[in-house]
Amino acid sequence: MDRKQIHKTLTITALITLILLSSNLITGVHAKFEAFTTAIFPAETSISQLATYTMNITNTGDGATLGSAAIAIPEGFTVLPPITILNLPSSWISTLSTTEINLTATGGGAVLQQGKSVILTFEAIAPSSPGIVTWTTQATSSIQGGGTVIPLQGELPEVTVVANPTLFAPELTATPNHVSQNQASTLTSSPVTTGTLLTAP
Repeated sequence: MDRKQIHKTLTITALITLILLSSNLITGVHAKFEAFTTAIFPAETSISQLATYTMNITNTGDGATLGSAAIAIPEGFTVLPPITILNLPSSWISTLSTTEINLTATGGGAVLQQGKSVILTFEAIAPSSPGIVTWTTQATSSIQGGGTVIPLQGELPEVTVVANPTLFAPELTATPNHVSQNQASTLTSSPVTTGTLLTAP
């Protein structure tokens, strides 16, 4: 094989090797993404009921930190102070208005990395009419609402407000219904048994 042919062969081999290496690098690159999830518990309450709620906001993406969040209070709900941050009490703070709960890290070192959460709890009074309400939540990458807006992953949390169940007075029956002194009589109600009645001596 002459020198020109050898050079051509080496050039082709080098090109093939370069293409293979480039292909491996491309397939090995991980595309970073920004995302967060949010959830609320309990997911059901009765009209006008006072209940304690817990919300969890988690940074699920690896493309940005999570430094602040804003939760819109649904129409009809009344959130009562205080807002308690359960897991990061010294590095996150909250503010409450009639329409919104705001959360923020106190500094850049307290922002949430991927997989980390901020958990808060509060008391709220439900609306006076039944329905399904959404707790709209937004998150940003920096503290105090700064940075970029992080996309939501999944659905916004909802609370179902149900009407209070109708209460019925129980129907009571005594067996036997005529008793003598010191005689026991079983008192039952529909649908539950309430106990045993003894007449006074």
